Amino acid sequence: SLITETEVYKDGRKTKDYVRKEPMNMQPAEDYLLRDFGVTTFRGSAFRQNAATDTVVNPTGLSLAWTVEAGSAAGSSRNYYGIGWTGQPVIVKWAADIRKSMNLDETRKEQKNLKEVILAGMDGKIYFLDLADGEATRDPISVGFPLNGSVSVDPRGYPLMYVGSGDYINGKTPRMYIISLIDGTILYERSGADSFTKRND
Repeated sequence: SLITETEVYKDGRKTKDYVRKEPMNMQPAEDYLLRDFGVTTFRGSAFRQNAATDTVVNPTGLSLAWTVEAGSAAGSSRNYYGIGWTGQPVIVKWAADIRKSMNLDETRKEQKNLKEVILAGMDGKIYFLDLADGEATRDPISVGFPLNGSVSVDPRGYPLMYVGSGDYINGKTPRMYIISLIDGTILYERSGADSFTKRND
């Protein structure tokens, strides 16, 4: 019900009578928000409609808890620095059995209250940090492309991460990845280039 208008292109041409062989179903926002293990994607659901805003009445109680520095990467036409848009990390509290099987630092595997912040950088690295203190929970994963979007973690609690890059590097097309959060290996990779795209960037 959130999708009010669609345009479908098949073989580069707009079509009105396209039907998928297998229907694509996206879970409602409540299925994402009611998970107790964290925020798994940008704005909290597959529809991105769960952004929250409000006014801080008494900001005197706010303070900067920690900062982390990201590097830079050379793109096809410019250099990239820091964290791009959207820049929202995911925050996950892993189940104990999954946490112990991950390539986390050994002390983090036993940390019962660990809330892991996972953040994609424009330097082509994916960072893993402890929400409590900003310290690294494991080594970054480097994919070699600027990552100017948000990572997503499988909302079912599986240790899988989804992320895409945002620019050509040395003539190589942007990539999309599925990465294991058990050992950091890239399980699936494909080109993000689309000859039928209607965007110019």
